[in-house]
Amino acid sequence: MKKVLIVGGGISGLSAGVFSRLNGFETEIFEAQPKPGGECTSWKRKDYTFDGAIRWLIGTRKGTAAYDMFKTLGAFEDDKIIMEDIFLTVEHKGKKLYFYRDVDKLKEHLLEVAPEDTEMIKELCKFAKKAKSFETPVNKHMPEMSIFDNIKFSMKMSSMGPIMMKYGKVDGVDYFKKFKSTLIRNALKTLALDTFPAYAPIAQLGSVASYDGGWPLGGSAGVSENICKRFKELGGTIHLSSPVKRVLQENGKAVGIELDNGQVVKGDYVISSTDISITLNKLLEGKIKDEAYNEILSSNGGDYTFASCVFVSLGIAADLSQDVSPLVVSLNKSIKIGNDLIEDIYVNTFKHEKSFAPEGKTAAVVTMDVYDYNYWKNLHDTDIAKYKSEKERVAKAVIEQIEVSYPKAKGKIEVAEVATPVTYNRIYGAYRGAWMGYGRKVSAKYSNHKCKLEGIDNFALAGQWISSPGAVTISASTGKFAVQEICQQADIKFRSE
Repeated sequence: MKKVLIVGGGISGLSAGVFSRLNGFETEIFEAQPKPGGECTSWKRKDYTFDGAIRWLIGTRKGTAAYDMFKTLGAFEDDKIIMEDIFLTVEHKGKKLYFYRDVDKLKEHLLEVAPEDTEMIKELCKFAKKAKSFETPVNKHMPEMSIFDNIKFSMKMSSMGPIMMKYGKVDGVDYFKKFKSTLIRNALKTLALDTFPAYAPIAQLGSVASYDGGWPLGGSAGVSENICKRFKELGGTIHLSSPVKRVLQENGKAVGIELDNGQVVKGDYVISSTDISITLNKLLEGKIKDEAYNEILSSNGGDYTFASCVFVSLGIAADLSQDVSPLVVSLNKSIKIGNDLIEDIYVNTFKHEKSFAPEGKTAAVVTMDVYDYNYWKNLHDTDIAKYKSEKERVAKAVIEQIEVSYPKAKGKIEVAEVATPVTYNRIYGAYRGAWMGYGRKVSAKYSNHKCKLEGIDNFALAGQWISSPGAVTISASTGKFAVQEICQQADIKFRSE
């Protein structure tokens, strides 16, 4: 039996592990952290559990290819998916906007709260209905699709045609400016960052309007643990707290790995599901040059962007389960962090997760999108005291807003912890703290990358960097794609289940 070694036990690595076993390979996963899941995780502080990834999971609707993939991975149980009619609330200066899954109801509501945007609202909702047919391509990686595959995919996505024709070459920042309402702009930026192409938030809205994008009980760690359990049940082996130093190469082929502790493990194939900078510069020791990734990684505010976030975990000695969540709220006073100006925050109180906090209390997370990695990096490396002080300043500003938006929380904060882009880089190796890989403007030359790197055989890539912008669904699909590549190199037919 041929052996596949997988570097990285995040969602893409776990997915690659499951599909590798389904295709008859002996499989071992090597994960640097003490638990599986990578960034798709949660952690405990005192009696509180904080979820670090999923907002809503695309692929929870039966009948979609993503759903079939997740069921193969064992990611969730059908009776443990929460699907609410209002999936997001946005508040600005006391005015609220509710994002309904029902597009007709959404249209009526948006016209009521933002009549100044009547024409754009009508177009948005018309396109959202068309985008209901949009599905994340999880059966085959787009760069690997044949002409027949592309025709088939295009026919299935034909209703997206008008959207792509109008907004396929428009950046999100330009699209959002078309709306006069701050409420709508803030909501759309939550669906997709303004550095992504304009069709991204429309496609995302179409997905949730089709009643996809539910919340899996147990959250991010639950999904990761379920997939890991499935991998083990299939006979796979996962090694935790086992960072890999390099991929062993002989005659242009991957032949194994060396761990940081010096242990050598031989294998027939290697899949890297780590951050691409780590893959190229550490695991492959800079021996493999790739034009696309070199251009992307060297981009500095150009066609490729590296969005990260400041993540604030709050343990609150008050029951907020009846309050609005998730909520995007505009700050009463903006927060300046380096070159980033924070004007709104995303708040999730996990009201369906009874185990996340003791009875009568609430675990909440607040996220703020940021791009200025160097600001945090310089503070961390040159003045750790000032770095900690800056985190305390941000936490204080966030708490002040939380106590306004959730009056029951006033004076009840028991835990306050801040993670920065440096945290994402230090723990997960995320390049510039970019936990979703890279974003690209419509002017960018490169988009999806093949699973294969030229210059090394018996090797494949998985992870968000081959199919950015990414999320849990994208990450899981890339593990599948990587095994398809390995099967092709091994000259065997790929099995999807």
